[in-house]
Amino acid sequence: MHEYRTKLQKKRYIEHHALEIILVSEGNSESLLKFLHRTVQLGEPHRDYFVFLGEAATLFNFFKSEILLDLKYKIGVSSEGKIFKDPKIFSKEMETTQVMPSFEEHFVNLNGRRLKLSAAPIPPYISFTGGAVSGGAHYLMLYFMGEKYNYTMEVDTKNPQGTGYYDKGMWNGMTGDTYYRRADVGLFMGITADRYGLIDTIYTQPDVVFFMTRQPEAHPKWQAVFYPYTPTSWLWIFISFVAIMLTLYLKMWRANVDHSIYKSIFIPYQISLDQGFDIQLPGSVKFITAVWMLFIIVISTGYRCDLVS
Repeated sequence: MHEYRTKLQKKRYIEHHALEIILVSEGNSESLLKFLHRTVQLGEPHRDYFVFLGEAATLFNFFKSEILLDLKYKIGVSSEGKIFKDPKIFSKEMETTQVMPSFEEHFVNLNGRRLKLSAAPIPPYISFTGGAVSGGAHYLMLYFMGEKYNYTMEVDTKNPQGTGYYDKGMWNGMTGDTYYRRADVGLFMGITADRYGLIDTIYTQPDVVFFMTRQPEAHPKWQAVFYPYTPTSWLWIFISFVAIMLTLYLKMWRANVDHSIYKSIFIPYQISLDQGFDIQLPGSVKFITAVWMLFIIVISTGYRCDLVS
């Protein structure tokens, strides 16, 4: 197995599908052609079956594309009742008929064979009620295929634990049941790089409806200038501002500094705005302003960071 893993292709691949039913319209024909280019390059165009649905005029122009010549099995079914099929003699144009062609040259009959299914409860692919299978998309596919190809199913719902992965030299889950032949079919297992080539996998791709919205426009509120700190923090900052003003006033009043009231308000305010001042002060007052400056550096740095975010 290790040698096989080392040879595993590193590029992305499109999984093999048994049947592709594709709706063709004027709006999606260009994107479908791009998809078919990738299918031809990375898929199995000589094995896959393609059924194209749409209006007759749209299908007629769609089948003129060169890339469709690389699809071995393809038909077109128009809303007007016309059937497009490959001509018996090579031609770039499809033939029209009223009879639905069949991809099957020989009918498959399994003669009532009983297939063992390994199934873990993964809705909506397979559902259980009271420990018994009650439905699910993949289970119903196999059920109705059994009516056509003449086989029945025995579903193991107790032993498999999930889809399975490689652990301690062994495969577990539904992958292990299929790989070690404890089951004929595993429901439901996705294709991964580890499982690629390990077991024969059929992948069904359902249509999915997506709802997309654009990013909302940013409308910052004016209140955002107060968001960086909580109301309690703002209250303590204001109290600190008042306390430093009173402390400066008392220090300058005792040192007989002129205009003590004005300077005790002006100096903390200037420092809070990251601005300097040119005032002759006593040594003890300079120490208090230095402490206030350090306090403002810490507070303003945190404020700016939170405000921008």
